[in-house]
Amino acid sequence: MKSIIGSLVLLAGLTANAGLLTLAPGNKQIEGVTLNQTAQAAGTGSMSLLGAGLRSKTVLFVAAKVYVAEIFSSEAAKFSRDANALKSLETANATAIRLTFLRGVDAATVASSYREALAANNVNLQDAAIAQFLANVEKGGDAASGKSFVMLLTLTANGGTQLTYEDTKNQISVVQGPRALQQQILSIWLGNSADAGLEKLKKSLLNPVY
Repeated sequence: MKSIIGSLVLLAGLTANAGLLTLAPGNKQIEGVTLNQTAQAAGTGSMSLLGAGLRSKTVLFVAAKVYVAEIFSSEAAKFSRDANALKSLETANATAIRLTFLRGVDAATVASSYREALAANNVNLQDAAIAQFLANVEKGGDAASGKSFVMLLTLTANGGTQLTYEDTKNQISVVQGPRALQQQILSIWLGNSADAGLEKLKKSLLNPVY
């Protein structure tokens, strides 16, 4: 069945101030970014923090600090902190990824990094839902220091996945895709690592924070 794709500029009930997620800050930080204990979005219930870590990228032989990643899930008890981490989230009704940037990165570069990571996991970049997601990222706001990108993955009643993406300007886009979309997006961080920086981040994400 072909994916049904939808893109929305704003979702009802969201404001620029509120953002997609309601967060409950904890008492730990990475690179000055406070790590949240839980996150919640409309209709998802509470999602617990699974793990967090620093994404670095080697540029001209220097490891540049890019962003701090946090992953939340509505079914944290099922999360496997090993090679089965990605698969263990397959039935989670809601999963969220929050990336808080430590430096400015233009939207096209962010999208390119996602492409590399998806390709490393044998994801077809021409799939309708994936292509729409990447297009939304490119059209969204650039990453800026102290600002966050959010991806919310929710399983739908018709057996699909809804991917809600919020850029640094709190603009929202939505993609409706097949169930496989959930695992494809999560593979960027929990699947085959595209580079050493993502591999190090993955190891951090597998460790509990709170």
